[in-house]
Amino acid sequence: MDEDGYLTEAMVQKTIKKLKENGEVTDKEIKKWKANRQKETKKERNKDKKRYDKQIIDLLKKGYLEREIAVELGKALTTISVRVSLLKNKGKITEEEIKTARQTRGKREDEIKGQEEDTYKEYMKKAKKVINLETKWSDEKIATFIDEIIKITKKQQDKGKLKLEELKQLDELIFITKTDIKIVLEVVRLHLKSHDYKGGLYFLNSINNVLEGEDKEKIKQVIETMKKGEKKITALQMLKEGNHTLDEIHSVTRIKYG
Repeated sequence: MDEDGYLTEAMVQKTIKKLKENGEVTDKEIKKWKANRQKETKKERNKDKKRYDKQIIDLLKKGYLEREIAVELGKALTTISVRVSLLKNKGKITEEEIKTARQTRGKREDEIKGQEEDTYKEYMKKAKKVINLETKWSDEKIATFIDEIIKITKKQQDKGKLKLEELKQLDELIFITKTDIKIVLEVVRLHLKSHDYKGGLYFLNSINNVLEGEDKEKIKQVIETMKKGEKKITALQMLKEGNHTLDEIHSVTRIKYG
């Protein structure tokens, strides 16, 4: 406990011996203090255990699976499984309660997913209206709408549901509204994550035609990166086909093998 690291165990033992010899402490007192400390330690452990059990019960009642609870609390799955079994044996929670909570959570998540899907479709409809110049929105409202549609499109992509035609529609939206470079790069990242190098390059080249100065230079650099990515995808595809020599792949992609 010595923060300075000066005290050694031998020094502590020597000091205790002197204190006893001087009559400042007795073995009886030390024994009593140790017992009190053990009692306090046990009390704290019980408090921690109760708090820990409460966290597990709360998460179970929210429909969490045991593996999710393990991640949430930073514990091993086996530790959580043992604790859940003990809580059920003590009657703190029942299997029926756990099952019902998971079903409720599943229904709630399905509802949220459904709402997100409806919202996404609605955003895509609005995007089409903006592209077709059918809205009379202010620049500020368009900027807010673009921020929101990119966020919801990212979620769609994370769920593996983003279609390339939807990504193309987003490209058209960004092009028609002449949005700033940061948004352009956000859309490029969506193309990269979808491995849509061809679509991403087409979008960048279109945008590059209306840019000037530093922004134009930045886009040129990104275009070069995308071109390299596209070549790698082409090379991998040719390798998978298995009917191309390495020289043929190199002649098409300029990527050397071997």
